[in-house]
Amino acid sequence: MNYPLGFESGRFKDVTDQLAVVREALTGFTDITSPGIVPMDFEWQAGWDILNKREKGQLDNRSPRTTEPQYQTEDDRRAAKAP
Repeated sequence: MNYPLGFESGRFKDVTDQLAVVREALTGFTDITSPGIVPMDFEWQAGWDILNKREKGQLDNRSPRTTEPQYQTEDDRRAAKAP
């Protein structure tokens, strides 16, 4: 199937698509009789577009990554540093 990595079980928040992907995958238990790769007829170009935007930093609104510990609250920081 032509979906980006991380979406192997269907489009994000699209229950109908997810069920279709899983149903077709399950047919492999009865239809596949020898080792190999069987293509699935699913394509989601918009998923690749989302992934490309994320890689370019256009969709990533997380805090910058550092080697310093980060805490949600001051209480969490104190608890982590307590002996």
